[in-house]
Amino acid sequence: MRGDGVEIVIEASEKDAFDNLDAFSGAFESDAVDLSAWNDGQRVDYKMISGDRMEMTYDGDHRVNDEPIDYAQWNLYDAPEASAELNRGIIRFEHEDESLTLDFGVDPSRQMIPMRVVG
Repeated sequence: MRGDGVEIVIEASEKDAFDNLDAFSGAFESDAVDLSAWNDGQRVDYKMISGDRMEMTYDGDHRVNDEPIDYAQWNLYDAPEASAELNRGIIRFEHEDESLTLDFGVDPSRQMIPMRVVG
């Protein structure tokens, strides 16, 4: 996707939360994405399926229901079968009795590229 005006918002859900894909896609409100503050404040507001409101300001705060997200308290990625600590460059996948660890050889003394998985 290229060009001006490209907008992407991705929201995921547990598989059993909806009967099928149509039910999931129908759960989004038509005005879920609000770009009215983009030109003046570089902020995107998004109403999630849960009804919670997320505000994301470019190079600024990210908030859920007006509360700032404290990213330092969260791992980069944390799920039942995959985890990655912040600034380590290591991700671990586990399923039943199998596991795989990927080490990307990150040098913790160097500045990291900003990245965040929110969800």
